[in-house]
Amino acid sequence: MRKLTIPIPRTTFSNLQRMFPNLFLDVREIPGSEKNPRGGREKNAEILFVDNSKLKCKETYDPDSPIKEIYEYFYDWYNEDGILLKKFHAHYHPNGTPAEITKYDPWHVHIKMNFADQHGDNRRGVEPGRTILDVLEEFEGYISIRKFDKRKSEADKTIK
Repeated sequence: MRKLTIPIPRTTFSNLQRMFPNLFLDVREIPGSEKNPRGGREKNAEILFVDNSKLKCKETYDPDSPIKEIYEYFYDWYNEDGILLKKFHAHYHPNGTPAEITKYDPWHVHIKMNFADQHGDNRRGVEPGRTILDVLEEFEGYISIRKFDKRKSEADKTIK
């Protein structure tokens, strides 16, 4: 039986820095195209953003597909201290997984329930077809707001 894919091509991470030049400090592909034990090939990368937050990326794709179609992706966003901010995932959970989890398959996000939550136990569905470009556009908004907040708080310190 053919494994279910999500109909988007794997990411060429080196192109992202050219597409979002004001967002990235660095994009680093982790060498090797490892075989994934659940099938397909795995591609890993880490993106460092201008606010020093990081996106850890893992994509499993079909190497025989003309567009290297993705089986699953996991894009996990961490602040500069390594604290989880949010997870953006697209994958099918295995048989036997509770319905309250599988109802969001394949596209979903994990949102923290509280500061100590490092797994993002609160899941929510997102629009189908979401790619890394959609995730990065969301980050652009977050990061520009955070830069504004930093400038405002630094200005407040000089006033006092």
